Amino acid sequence: MLSTLHDIRLAAIAHFGSVWIYCRTMIFQIILGILCVTICESKGEPRSSDRVCDEDECTQLVKQIEAQRGSSGPCVNFHDYICGKWNGSQEIPKPLKDKAVKDLADLLDECSTLTESPNATAKLMNAYMSCTQKALKASVRNILKGYNVSQWPLPSDAREKPRRTYQEILGKVGPLPLFPYFISEKKSARIIRMTMPTDFYVSGVDYDYDYDPDFAQSVKDSEEAYKEFITETIVILSDNATKKEAAKVADEIIYFEKNISKIASKVKPEPKIMNLSSLNEILTIQENKFHMDEILQRDFQFVNVFITEENQVEVKYLQYYKDVAKYLKHNSTAVQLANYILWTKIRNMAKAVQTPLYDLYLRYENETSITDKGNITRSNNTKLTCMRQLLESEIMYTAGASYYSSVKFGNDSRNQVMKMLPFINSTLRYVIKKNTWMSPEYKNETIKRINNVTYLIGYPDWILNSTTVNSLYQYVPNISANASFVEHFHWLQENERFQNLRKIKSEYFDKTNEEVALRSHAFYNEKSNILGYPAAALVTHYRSPPIPRAMNFGTIGTIVAQALINAIDRFDGTITEVNKWDNETAINFCEKSMCLNNTKECINISVCNNSSYQKLEDYFGVRVSHMAMRRSKKNYSDPFLLPASGLKTEDKIFFTGFGSLYCPFSVNEEKVAEKKEVQDDPLVKSLKEVVSIYRNFSTAFNCSSNYTDTCNLMPVVTAPTGC
Repeated sequence: MLSTLHDIRLAAIAHFGSVWIYCRTMIFQIILGILCVTICESKGEPRSSDRVCDEDECTQLVKQIEAQRGSSGPCVNFHDYICGKWNGSQEIPKPLKDKAVKDLADLLDECSTLTESPNATAKLMNAYMSCTQKALKASVRNILKGYNVSQWPLPSDAREKPRRTYQEILGKVGPLPLFPYFISEKKSARIIRMTMPTDFYVSGVDYDYDYDPDFAQSVKDSEEAYKEFITETIVILSDNATKKEAAKVADEIIYFEKNISKIASKVKPEPKIMNLSSLNEILTIQENKFHMDEILQRDFQFVNVFITEENQVEVKYLQYYKDVAKYLKHNSTAVQLANYILWTKIRNMAKAVQTPLYDLYLRYENETSITDKGNITRSNNTKLTCMRQLLESEIMYTAGASYYSSVKFGNDSRNQVMKMLPFINSTLRYVIKKNTWMSPEYKNETIKRINNVTYLIGYPDWILNSTTVNSLYQYVPNISANASFVEHFHWLQENERFQNLRKIKSEYFDKTNEEVALRSHAFYNEKSNILGYPAAALVTHYRSPPIPRAMNFGTIGTIVAQALINAIDRFDGTITEVNKWDNETAINFCEKSMCLNNTKECINISVCNNSSYQKLEDYFGVRVSHMAMRRSKKNYSDPFLLPASGLKTEDKIFFTGFGSLYCPFSVNEEKVAEKKEVQDDPLVKSLKEVVSIYRNFSTAFNCSSNYTDTCNLMPVVTAPTGC
């Protein structure tokens, strides 16, 4: 159970703090001539001209609100009044919102017409639909054809050509996995950097097992599990191979992998930059000239880059390359090389979830995992499992985020949310400017920071650009939805690899901030001064017109304001003190914040209160957003009210939306039944404290509150004549 809304926010910020880089700037510089410098509050009461919404959307929303209400009145128990029959749940921060995954799967299920269109959405749809298909053999063979191989494994007694056979194999399948490489990140000097493999499933390193018999047994068990993995894979994919024949090939593959592992274990880094012609000379043995340029060309041809001997490369482990070339020449056959390389391709395909190969992979993982041995299970929900894999960053996250965002939170919705931001931003600046606890120096510093916040609402702009998104999947062929999921999975991974090769000619598209779209919570990043609100999180709360704007200010506006408070807080997004406050500000705040749990900010100052549940962002979030809602009215059109007696003022609508943020659980869940008293929940207590000392809440619901706001953090708000 989450303890407070504050904790939810901080957890989200901590989770996202390390990943954000600068996005397209959407800085809202507020022109003072457009908005009043002094906050001019209305009373939130209905005017005779305020129209009550009678559209179906409003009627349905009222029914939802009333259905989740408890039996208490708003002044007696506001949490029960709002959340008493709440049927939702408050999820912890995640990089992928659970509801968004399900919604996207449902959207794809509704697209019953299969297509072979080259656009990204069609490729996503077909990949998703293929998850229930069983055409495994045909799909694997289709993939092998791309390597100019008709079958796998090749029989051990297959006839070899007399010359350069291992080079011909490498020319057909490319440099991986023996010679991994990547393009350097430095734009000024793009170069191919060649390294060596590290992902060995068996080790050729010689250990003295006499000192650790348990480790020796563990290694033996792991090798046996690996052999079984290979053997069963061969049996599944072959038309007529016996288990004995498959086991023999498995032994040869393991022997080959051990020897490559042994070579890699003995070398040390010795980076050298050279032309490929020089590398070819070094790797040439006798009359068999090595052609690394031709081997690399197999990959680079896909991105229309021609590799020649004149291309420069940086080789990090030159001795490894020398030793592997010798091994291929003197100690292995072309068949052994081909079987090992193609096995690594198929081994990776086995990670495509919910397929027969995946079952073998899970069995292997269950027998060899250090932390989860014996506890790895196959999900029964095939489609959601496939959907989650497709939404991995290197598979089809971009296509999924683009389709989800366009359907669930398009540009019109995004623009409505962005319309709220200048009012929230300028209101917070007013509060900073007029409060009596910040020093003048810190006020200036903070106002400047708030002015320069970059808002990332929903998703980066480019994610709805179909041309851009389609180009990010240009190397994925049009694969039928009737193919096996492994075929889609393989080509999606290859596509990501080829996209990265485009860096060599500066055509790589940097998918900046794409991961924002499907996150579960809003965030503020201290380092980059970015406030992000993911589309998946916004879908939960956003209500489009004709729903009155007060509802969105109560939910979305409050969350934005709470996130912005982290820009003036003394701590960064990971709850680490950054000492942004000067001594005057810190002392004044701690003396004036006794209505809050100010332990975090005042732990080193004598005036410290830990008996409350309301936090700094709870206190300011609702006040700033409520004030912003009131001053925004002239910029919005009717209707302003909802058709219910308890929702016929803007303030009541606002506080109803705000209160729903504190509904963290379903009354039907067992964890609630285990509670001795719902009212003991810190989240409930926090909401109670927030509203009990907020005059505007008491006024909205005609409460005769006996509580006093012992904090003196908010400035006195006045409405001068004529404003």
